Amino acid sequence: MSRSDNFIGLNEKANNFLWKNGKIGKLKLCDDNGNLISEEDRLLYTESDRYTWLSMFGGEYPLRVFELKDGTKVYEKVQLDPWSSGPCIFTALVDEDGNWIEETLWDEDKVLKEL
Repeated sequence: MSRSDNFIGLNEKANNFLWKNGKIGKLKLCDDNGNLISEEDRLLYTESDRYTWLSMFGGEYPLRVFELKDGTKVYEKVQLDPWSSGPCIFTALVDEDGNWIEETLWDEDKVLKEL
């Protein structure tokens, strides 16, 4: 059996929170001549210097920092990391003081039951 990292990330509630409250930017795709092909909204984020996920297999992955419309920041942080042929990494959001944002949390009982 192969062992590997399984990065699950944020749940739908956290993504909805970010789309409602986060800063949004435009991703513009152009052809080789600079003509606009398409444009889509994207959540703006940077890599965190506060939270990093250290893989059991040697990788080091900075998590994301999202700036909200009010100028505050929220940080992606590992909430759960149960094992299923390797660590399954479930993240949620914390505020600038490191407090969990309740509406972004995974339901731990449901996650563990489904693995």
